[in-house]
Amino acid sequence: MKRLMYVIPLSSIAVLVFAAIAAAQPAVVPAEPTTPAQTTTPAESTTPAPNDTTTVEIGNNTFNPAQLHVAPGTTVTFVNNDTVPHTATADNGAFDTKELPPGYSMDVFLDGEGTVPYHDELHPEMKGTIVVGDGSGAEETTTENPTDDDPAQNMLQNLLGSNST
Repeated sequence: MKRLMYVIPLSSIAVLVFAAIAAAQPAVVPAEPTTPAQTTTPAESTTPAPNDTTTVEIGNNTFNPAQLHVAPGTTVTFVNNDTVPHTATADNGAFDTKELPPGYSMDVFLDGEGTVPYHDELHPEMKGTIVVGDGSGAEETTTENPTDDDPAQNMLQNLLGSNST
């Protein structure tokens, strides 16, 4: 009789343990058969639309992507996610972000058509290329940086501004 008193509670515990294990298992629901979706929209282009913005990330001493295709009228934002300063300087002088400290960014507006190779002035082994349009024409660019100012330029402007009054 004493053994029976132990068997009932132990059996109850075993049932609860197995129930908890079963409850923790994901339920398997058979998937409904599906037919492939019919696409009626054209395939996406790898070239962004005009007046679009795309990003080139700088990290681990590389530009990512190293080669970029954009439409005329695109703004390319160079973002320094590395731990050291970098530049993005067009080989033909079309744009120059100047020195970007870690965490800073600079926008470059690309208009016209052409291929613009660029490099990092501080790390010349870092190279990239931007192809605007079909890449056949002359390239015009402007740089703007509405959110992240060049700290060296700000210090210089502040010094010049405070001395000129």
